[in-house]
Amino acid sequence: MVRVGFPGWKLLARFGLPVRVRVVVHFDNESKSFWAESPDLAGFAVAGESLEELKREADAVARALVDLELGGVKKSHGAVVTKPSLAEVDPCTA
Repeated sequence: MVRVGFPGWKLLARFGLPVRVRVVVHFDNESKSFWAESPDLAGFAVAGESLEELKREADAVARALVDLELGGVKKSHGAVVTKPSLAEVDPCTA
């Protein structure tokens, strides 16, 4: 498995190697919902009411963006795996 953004990842993905996308998950206290971004894929931003919904959305968006990065080639490239991590939240109170 190779991480998106690692040198040569596009070539390896075209040969069928699975790719991994880092996803940083945040919780918004005001809306009581989750949102996520990725330092690996430009344009990656998803939101969801629950972690399950967020994961489904993140997987779908990651696949679509990886396909775009690969030039829209619909060849049988390996699986896209999202690797979520929780963001550090500053414990500040207003």
